[in-house]
Amino acid sequence: MIDIVKVPLSDDRTINTRSAPSVILNQMRHVWGNETDKPMDNYTVYEWDTWKTMESSNKVIFLGGDHSIPLSTFPKTKASRLVVFDSHFDLYGSIDKPFHGNWLKVLIERNIVKPCNITVLGVRAWDKTELAYAREKGIEYVLFDCPSSVKISDEPTYLSIDIDVIDPAYAPGTGYMEPGGWSSRNLLDIVKTFCNNNIIAMDIVEVDPTRDFNDMTSKLAAKVIKEFL
Repeated sequence: MIDIVKVPLSDDRTINTRSAPSVILNQMRHVWGNETDKPMDNYTVYEWDTWKTMESSNKVIFLGGDHSIPLSTFPKTKASRLVVFDSHFDLYGSIDKPFHGNWLKVLIERNIVKPCNITVLGVRAWDKTELAYAREKGIEYVLFDCPSSVKISDEPTYLSIDIDVIDPAYAPGTGYMEPGGWSSRNLLDIVKTFCNNNIIAMDIVEVDPTRDFNDMTSKLAAKVIKEFL
């Protein structure tokens, strides 16, 4: 059994992501199959305020909301490793005011996750201070490309998917579109690779239904969920 948790949290800059959990779940009704022929009905949907008070040992998918949600969701899991798919490092500026652009730095500076246990894939837009910080802390990262293979740890892992890792040609429904990203095929292939390992939690964030076209982005998010189930 898998828990799917709606986490419509956002800062004032990304308010339109708050509707994403419901929109993505609605699109799941239109995804008729997955590519591994696994059962797709082994999940229960919860609201965040309900789930966070529960004691659940199930795998969990968090539906944001913006990319600040791991500040709340990651500590609620038993994950020790964090793998992030994102076009940005999210290591920007001071941690005095946590938001979707510095959440990863906040987790590090608050000693919630060790830098050596972080991998960031797909980054293609960054401030030079973020790259310097990643190098200083020893964060593993891959710029630009979708890697054909990644060393995957046996440790309990949290997979965080910012939908803007995808090229906006495939996923226009997000607030910070960055050209030159992964294809939807890249994302599905690498998610299936990771899900064969010890992924105990996953989030999908930064889907903005108000910017979407023909539900392309929310349906891709729904397809990712069906591959994870």
